[in-house]
Amino acid sequence: MNYQVSFETILRGLRERLDDDDLYEVCELLVWSTEDNGSELMRVCEDWLRRGTAEEVSAALAVNRGIHFTSRSEWEAEMRGPPIAIRGSGIA
Repeated sequence: MNYQVSFETILRGLRERLDDDDLYEVCELLVWSTEDNGSELMRVCEDWLRRGTAEEVSAALAVNRGIHFTSRSEWEAEMRGPPIAIRGSGIA
């Protein structure tokens, strides 16, 4: 039997059950274990950063240690404002 579950569903379940450090560890494994090298997972995180609830934004920032943008200007363009201070986000 073959199940297909979206990464959004998986990430929601993980977010409810894990703290940020454990979420980071599990998602790191998922990135390296998926055929798309985590592209879908990162897309979900980027969507959550743009349109998510506070809990979703927090979870998205835990994945990949919050590094979803390559520069401050990219962050500002995508998020429509200056970066917020997030522990360990790497955004400056």
